[in-house]
Amino acid sequence: MIDDFGDNFEAARKEITYAYENVRFFRKHMDEAKLSPEDIRTPGDFGRIPPTEKKHYRKNFPLDVLAKGYTLKDDRLTRFPSAGTTGERLMTVELGLVYMKRAIETMSVYPLIHTIFNRQPLNQVRYAPPNCSDVECANPYSTMQDRLLRDGTLVLAVYHDLLTTPEVILKQNIEEVEKHQPQMYFIDSTHLAFLMRYMRKHGYTPPNGPLLSSYTPCTDVSRRQILENFGRDVHFSEVVAMSEMGYMAMECPVGGLHINTKSYHLEFICNGRPAEPGEMAELYITTLDNGCIPHLRYRTGDVYRFFDSQCLCGHNFPLIRIEGRLRNFLFRNGEIVLTPKELDGIVGAPRWMDMYKMKQTDENDFLFNFIPNEKYEENNEKYIRDELLLKLGPGADLVMEKVDYIPTERSGKFLACVSSEGEKMYSKGFCL
Repeated sequence: MIDDFGDNFEAARKEITYAYENVRFFRKHMDEAKLSPEDIRTPGDFGRIPPTEKKHYRKNFPLDVLAKGYTLKDDRLTRFPSAGTTGERLMTVELGLVYMKRAIETMSVYPLIHTIFNRQPLNQVRYAPPNCSDVECANPYSTMQDRLLRDGTLVLAVYHDLLTTPEVILKQNIEEVEKHQPQMYFIDSTHLAFLMRYMRKHGYTPPNGPLLSSYTPCTDVSRRQILENFGRDVHFSEVVAMSEMGYMAMECPVGGLHINTKSYHLEFICNGRPAEPGEMAELYITTLDNGCIPHLRYRTGDVYRFFDSQCLCGHNFPLIRIEGRLRNFLFRNGEIVLTPKELDGIVGAPRWMDMYKMKQTDENDFLFNFIPNEKYEENNEKYIRDELLLKLGPGADLVMEKVDYIPTERSGKFLACVSSEGEKMYSKGFCL
């Protein structure tokens, strides 16, 4: 039950006191709600604190969200820029050790990856949207040395519009991977699947090493292509992370997605109340670190289901399933008809498809674009169309199109499901 997420409530209370005493924005936020830290005595009181959102931290950065004693000139702090998926980019700064601690605690669900990550030195490769990096990786003239970080991470070059990446960069990426011999990969699955298609075409198999997939949700189509190239014995784990928080959840060796209840106080909220197991719920996070920028009841905009069953791996972090960003859900008549995760379950991992994108343009109009490959046969997509029409309901207009190009978002990320109706509902304050 939801009480399983309350073991760190006392730590969350201390974080509230710390933020109230040291963060100008949060003191004002609590005062306006006529609350003080002493008013939060039980887990039930926690919901009295109005949620904070990205807009609060963007508007008040840096002066009013930095805790006392910190400045942007503090050399202990690391910058964590968001990709700008939902509009303006958000800059977060935090003690690097805080983010490292959260990552290590999250990785405990996958012991082998946890062990390898703690080795030093460690050759790593990152292949993800350009906005997710602090180095210039969209410049075709950047050198390997330009993109080599201090921790041994090589950031591969990539264009903002993924499918327009010039061949000279793709060839260069193969050469750099071979030279760097990575022991671990941090990747966006759609980006890596694209690179895998090029590598396979040229008969190249990269060095084996654990793959940590983050940045955007991993589709089954992308996962299939990555595993086909690396081999089924590769250690592949999907990671849920936010630039504001760092690592939050990770897939274990048996495929369960576990959320970190040691680094965060978590609330799964449905209809203004704590959710029950299996219900769709929005995640609110409170940090526990007394760090540079504490986050209190931070509304993530991401929807999950949590489960009270024990995972076969034996880890005690709760099992979850992420349904996607609320603003990317498909809506009709003000009701959710399909989540990005449910959409991906319908599409599956057909061997005849390389990429897909569902786009809702208004309440009744939907466009499903897909890029086929040489295994495609006429009407392969019929089962997808039939199932989608069933889920979308009467009156839905669904267009299925074979294409050879699908643009990325302006953030450089590739989202497999976007919705104008979802954006509209979210901007109006729609909550589960």
